[in-house]
Amino acid sequence: MIREAAHESAGRNDKDGQFHRHALYTEAHGQNARVLPVPCDDSYAVSVNKWNYVVGYCLNDQTLPFLIHLPDLKLVDLRTQVVMPPGVMLTSALKINSVGMIVGGGSDGHFFLLIPSKPN
Repeated sequence: MIREAAHESAGRNDKDGQFHRHALYTEAHGQNARVLPVPCDDSYAVSVNKWNYVVGYCLNDQTLPFLIHLPDLKLVDLRTQVVMPPGVMLTSALKINSVGMIVGGGSDGHFFLLIPSKPN
């Protein structure tokens, strides 16, 4: 069982010499902090549910809202899973509940409720 997934760590990136934030998670006993495998230099783990699904977002040229299942670490780009209103992009994943519903933010400043087609 995952204890927490909202830690952040700042470290210098050897590629560009800049400081970046990396989303971490710890196991149930509070040890073995690990970096979530996201394809961005800056990442934020925002919420974890009782089934060990983590949501958050990372920043590169665009914002990538993600869902990761721990401990298998499969990353899902949530932008590929939803149809947004014309001209609006999903920019963040902010909260996940025990049945897998996700609250996310859009580029228009509104919040959206993402409901899974197959709830947990």
